[in-house]
Amino acid sequence: MRSYLTLVALACLLATFGCQATALDCCRSTSAASSQQEVVNAWNAHCAEYNFYSIEGTSVVLLGRLYYGTDFKADGDAFMRMIQIDVQSAARPDIEDDNTLDYVIGHPTWYK
Repeated sequence: MRSYLTLVALACLLATFGCQATALDCCRSTSAASSQQEVVNAWNAHCAEYNFYSIEGTSVVLLGRLYYGTDFKADGDAFMRMIQIDVQSAARPDIEDDNTLDYVIGHPTWYK
């Protein structure tokens, strides 16, 4: 009986705190960005962490011109993941250094 209660208590603890020890979005419900400004705000909140310059809005500037790191692919992917988490989007765009900023900020995946 004692081991049964221990297992029940362990299951309750795992159910309560399990999300914090697993993937970032296991417990989060997805919605989507409601505006381009929301995506811009998420960009500016995390850009320095991933070697990108902050932005004022959308423009036709190439992402490669906004990047000052050494591994665009890795930084860009992690950066888009952070924006995805902030705007609670179900998906995120894959980016390349020759994409324009307005392409990324306006990409339909943020708004689904």
